[in-house]
Amino acid sequence: MGLGKQVLLNKVNVNNTTHHLTLLEAVKLMQVTNDFRILSALAAEFGGIYVPRPQALNVSADQLIGDISNMSLKFGTLIQEVAKDIVDSRITPNEMKSIEKQANDLRVALEVLLAHIRGVHKQKTPTKKHSQATSEPMHLQYDCTHD
Repeated sequence: MGLGKQVLLNKVNVNNTTHHLTLLEAVKLMQVTNDFRILSALAAEFGGIYVPRPQALNVSADQLIGDISNMSLKFGTLIQEVAKDIVDSRITPNEMKSIEKQANDLRVALEVLLAHIRGVHKQKTPTKKHSQATSEPMHLQYDCTHD
């Protein structure tokens, strides 16, 4: 990162008022450590959440169906948790923690599905070539069938 150990320790020490971590240093720190708690804390500070995007992969139709099934399962689990916890018309701290975990699991499953769909989308090539000689607009058709 280009910082000495003690300088970095001072910059991340919340009790130190003389050294501060810059945004660029925070980004580098997250890249080096693969620890995104700073990003999660920033998102939470502004009322949001950080959900990492999985890598877009070109997968089969069966895998996409599996992703949809998994997402549906996660949604069902979340709904079951809420229904169970709301019976007494209140949500305890432990129940809220469980609901938030189930909701996060659903978010992750959705991001996996979207990443796989993006991968399939990126891998498709137009099946109809546009002729430079024609003046008609180009219409692309994508073959969405899988072997």
